[in-house]
Amino acid sequence: GLMIRSLIALDSLDPGFHARNVLSMAVSVTGSPEAAPGRRAIFYSDLLEHIRAIPGVESASAINHLPLAGDMWGMSFRIAGRPEPKPGESPRGIYRIVMPGYFETMRLPLIAGRPVNQNDAATAPGVVVINQRAARRYWPGQDPIGQRISLGDPSQTYTIIGISADAKQSDWASEPMPEIYLAALQNKDFMEAPEAHFSYITLVAR
Repeated sequence: GLMIRSLIALDSLDPGFHARNVLSMAVSVTGSPEAAPGRRAIFYSDLLEHIRAIPGVESASAINHLPLAGDMWGMSFRIAGRPEPKPGESPRGIYRIVMPGYFETMRLPLIAGRPVNQNDAATAPGVVVINQRAARRYWPGQDPIGQRISLGDPSQTYTIIGISADAKQSDWASEPMPEIYLAALQNKDFMEAPEAHFSYITLVAR
């Protein structure tokens, strides 16, 4: 009885997105000509255009790690205009790399601002979307849209362009942590780095 009640309770939880009718597939460019720097962005963009053209497909995009897929990467960041944080007190969040159309495809609502789009390319100013949990924790009572953060290299800043609803991350029961979505086309690691964990991406098609 307890097990059944627990399953019913989990089934009633809102993951923040709508996975029904969404197909996913991991695609790796390892060992192929598309793994070369300068070719991945073209390959991923062309691949998504082909998928979007398939009859019955409403939208398509890609992400490094799907929510609830069991793989999460965390990163500390700095908020521009604020004092240098003490050791161990830097803001921190889960970070994901997304192609244009991800929020629309997953039906992950934006609370404010705009999503990552095709104009957020390597030559454009860096942008990120954060989730509600990050907005409330690190900008309480403020509007984070237009604020800038840096990840790793303090000279490379990203402007917050949108706030998404919170989505489940590692499991159904845990509360979401602060989360940052970076534009894949602006991320040199995912577009150029040779390491295997940077040379694949997960497609999503609704």
